[in-house]
Amino acid sequence: VVLVDNVLEQHAAFDGDEVHSSYSLLRTFIWALPVLGLIGTVIGISVAVGGFAQFLGGDIDDVSVIKSNLVHITAGLSYAFLITLLGLATSLVLMLLTSATQPREENA
Repeated sequence: VVLVDNVLEQHAAFDGDEVHSSYSLLRTFIWALPVLGLIGTVIGISVAVGGFAQFLGGDIDDVSVIKSNLVHITAGLSYAFLITLLGLATSLVLMLLTSATQPREENA
């Protein structure tokens, strides 16, 4: 009886390790989403700053040129913050789903 208990405990521990390791790739992906969002932010802000630098080097006496360049600058900033928001929101939703699903699989 003791031998059977030991074998069952070993199988349960192995199954628990197996379930935990099956979530490793998913958890890495969830971790990477905000990082990718931040990379998108850096790209968007650098595009906006590059546009602003180009704008300052050009003809800034004309109001229509100023408006046109400001539209491009704000578009870059909008892109930056949208990508960050998408990365963070997607990561949050996936983490909540994973946190709800993993304990069910470990207890099954």
